[in-house]
Amino acid sequence: MTICAACHRPLKKPAVKHGHAAYGPVCAAKWGLMPGAKQAAPARDDKTADLFDATKNETCLREQTGL
Repeated sequence: MTICAACHRPLKKPAVKHGHAAYGPVCAAKWGLMPGAKQAAPARDDKTADLFDATKNETCLREQTGL
């Protein structure tokens, strides 16, 4: 049985071996030794006005209030 080099917990099977050091899956992900799942970028919604874009917000307010 091996021991994780980062947290010193016993491992049945190490996720990553780096030289003589063995790391568990959580520690390997924290240290950047194991590639994580990539998340897709959120899709833009063109129908909703941007919160901090002053030019778009002013035109929306003008359209709503009729000024």
